[in-house]
Amino acid sequence: PVDNDPILAYAYILTNNKLGVPCVFQTDYFAPGNLRYKINGLMEANRRYIFGATQVDYLSRFSTPYSADFSGGFPNTSLIYQLSNSVSAREVIVAINFAGETLQVNQEINTTNIFSGDTLTNIFSETPGEYIIVGGDNKAYFEVPARSFAVWVQGDLRNELIDISTPIDTTQSLQNFAATEIHCFPNPAKDFIQVAIPKSGKYYLEIHDINGKLILKKDLELVGNGLNTIATKDFAAGIYQLQLFGKTENYYARFVID
Repeated sequence: PVDNDPILAYAYILTNNKLGVPCVFQTDYFAPGNLRYKINGLMEANRRYIFGATQVDYLSRFSTPYSADFSGGFPNTSLIYQLSNSVSAREVIVAINFAGETLQVNQEINTTNIFSGDTLTNIFSETPGEYIIVGGDNKAYFEVPARSFAVWVQGDLRNELIDISTPIDTTQSLQNFAATEIHCFPNPAKDFIQVAIPKSGKYYLEIHDINGKLILKKDLELVGNGLNTIATKDFAAGIYQLQLFGKTENYYARFVID
């Protein structure tokens, strides 16, 4: 089920602008083990190539007129659709694989705005195969890992790939211990924030902006059951994620700089 892999649902709502205005749960974006980097990548792909699309054609729908030859995966566990007439003027094909095995399919596509011999670039560097060529039979071969997704964009865009992988050091840090949410004061803030934690000790601090960029990292000696001040006067206005890594516990918080 999709609730075991929520990124599959985000892949759908963030790449299909005919569904309305999408939302992202705070815990999916900010909590330990979050999906921030994948969600950021999906939003960036939408901004660059999908925004303004006026048509979506579900290539894998029931009673579809588009033929497909599967050598891996299944028709009933694959969602493949094509977006057209976006501001970018590029066709976009999205494939979401809900199966527990790799999707391998030679899929016929809508050739109203794309033609035999055209290039489709796999815009996310995490999935295999950087680009494919539309065949003379108006089909393209798509490969997507189990329980994953891919987005192909018309044109040779190998110099524009979007990295959606999670940095290894961040993943390891978040998986070592459970984490507890704390709160920052004031929030919104300007020159400083204050945090209260239950236990005194040495902590490693990381603060990232909403795009996942590391803004601040440092070692701190914090006092338990009291307010600890962290300077933010050089921060630009925006939303930030704070993480504190201790010897036996982690904490995280979200705050806003005006």
